[in-house]
Amino acid sequence: MTSITLLRQPAMRTSLITDLAARHGCKPPSLVELEAARELAGRLMKHEVAPLESYLAVMRIQPAAIMVFKERGRVTGVISALFLKECCLAPILDGSFDAVSPGAEQLSAEGEAPALLYSWGIAAETKPAAAAILRVGADVTRLLYPEIPAFTRAVTADGRRTAGGRYGYRPLRHPDDDLFARLPGQMEQAA
Repeated sequence: MTSITLLRQPAMRTSLITDLAARHGCKPPSLVELEAARELAGRLMKHEVAPLESYLAVMRIQPAAIMVFKERGRVTGVISALFLKECCLAPILDGSFDAVSPGAEQLSAEGEAPALLYSWGIAAETKPAAAAILRVGADVTRLLYPEIPAFTRAVTADGRRTAGGRYGYRPLRHPDDDLFARLPGQMEQAA
């Protein structure tokens, strides 16, 4: 099994995340915007995304887990990330982590220090939306959590290209792995 060192992270503060996101025109979604973001992500990824109930359950614990970017009143970009507790590392590494419906006991709450970041999904249909959500993701990791191990599943060719190119993630266990990671030593290279 791959060895990952977990370092102590700063406590999660929703206001810090939303303030960073607002600098790039992103904000937590309303219910209508959340539904639009789910549709956008599913359509662009050509892949089933988490059900609305999962998004709502996560946002009750982590209100800044999902951010949307809008143009002319329409959601054109979405970025979502889960701040996870240490208990999630083994399930992520062995493939049993349920990213579709993460449990409340796995999510770091306001004021708790997360151990891991899981990029739940990104989607953008315009260049301004893509630029905004990329900046939000980069700022959260660079400014708030520069040493947090980050993981994602790259389920499409575009996802592999985006995760590996723009975000600096790498296949974790072997070259064709769909589990991608960006570990603290790699983050400076990606920035």
